[in-house]
Amino acid sequence: MKKLLASAFILTLAFSAFGKDSDNVAKTRKEVEAALPNYSVSIVTGPSAFHYYQALCGKSMLYKMEGALNQIKYVDIAADKHYDLDPETKTGTVFNYTLPLSFDGNIANLLFVSDFYKDKMVKTGSEKIIGRDATVYTAKLDPKNKKEEIKFWIDNEYGFILKSVQTGSRNKTMEVTAFKAGGVTEKDCAFDLKDYKLTQGGGD
Repeated sequence: MKKLLASAFILTLAFSAFGKDSDNVAKTRKEVEAALPNYSVSIVTGPSAFHYYQALCGKSMLYKMEGALNQIKYVDIAADKHYDLDPETKTGTVFNYTLPLSFDGNIANLLFVSDFYKDKMVKTGSEKIIGRDATVYTAKLDPKNKKEEIKFWIDNEYGFILKSVQTGSRNKTMEVTAFKAGGVTEKDCAFDLKDYKLTQGGGD
């Protein structure tokens, strides 16, 4: 079971991100992660109000999702454990191994989804999002309906999405509300487990 879960998680690293830097060189998700040894990022999505937070501190990782479904994942490398937690019931499962410290699946789906539209994306401008330089790309989803499109604001330095807006039959938004690269310490990742009732997860 351990090997199966680890393999499944690693497979999520395989897809690449379309983000471009100032030299218009495509960056993969692996390259972005390599450039961010520690970071914190906060994201909000709509129309349903989901809030995401993830901090990577080198020795630990904290991931939170708040909305209709609340989730917390905490990874402690020093103890070789990771925790899947339910903040509403104050219960969780602890596993005696750690997953690769990288962008969580939900975070990655938001920050790197532009890869799936790269063949349709056209540069349409540049703006600042949370004070960061971003290149704007527009992808037409239906050539017969101009309203069916999605826009991406892609960070020039790291190549991930800072903002996306989809209009037409499906109206969705995503925006990074805070981002910090470097200087993220264990305090940013710390999580108090004392109020949680934990059960042991499966092994190999």
